[in-house]
Amino acid sequence: MNGQGQQGFTLLEMLVVVSVMGIIAALAAPNLHDYIARWQVRRAANQVYDDLQKAQQAALQAGNYGLNSAGRLAEKKLFWVFNVTNRSYQTFRWEDEDGDGTPDAGEATPLFMSTLPENVSFGMVSGVTRTACGDSVGSPAAAITFSAPGYPPCNDSPSLRFNKFGFSETGPGGIYLTKGEVSYALSMTRPGNITMCRWDGAHWRPM
Repeated sequence: MNGQGQQGFTLLEMLVVVSVMGIIAALAAPNLHDYIARWQVRRAANQVYDDLQKAQQAALQAGNYGLNSAGRLAEKKLFWVFNVTNRSYQTFRWEDEDGDGTPDAGEATPLFMSTLPENVSFGMVSGVTRTACGDSVGSPAAAITFSAPGYPPCNDSPSLRFNKFGFSETGPGGIYLTKGEVSYALSMTRPGNITMCRWDGAHWRPM
């Protein structure tokens, strides 16, 4: 008892409280870690989804043809190029300056670039046996399943090419994102429809 008639904690009681708090924290840590991983990958998926829509809008605004620097009518496209190693992607506007119908060096102008949130990568957890969002049987061939043209600005990197309608001219494909044991995916069809889904250990679940 202290002088004011109030009872304080003994050292033993404080040690018991600290021990109980440590046990609770140890039990909660795995769930907290899993929750943070899910949140980070979902945030990355939202970012990619929003940027895909942004690129589609830029393609709509650019159109299919316009006057080049020489005043000639030139074909125009929008390219979205992935850098899997650097966990980033960049959007380019291409104008066919020489009129040969093929993208050449110096014809593409960078529009914007984005990097995935920290610790999130292009890829998927082991054991994925179905393609993104469509949930068709078959393991994905790569972290990004769009084609990788050899011409610039793609330069053998997985890429999307959008026309004036915001449609994908490189066919349907999937983009897989992962951290630890968490995977999300985005699927895009030729008409430009985007779907987001999450791997639950056996199937892709639409979000």
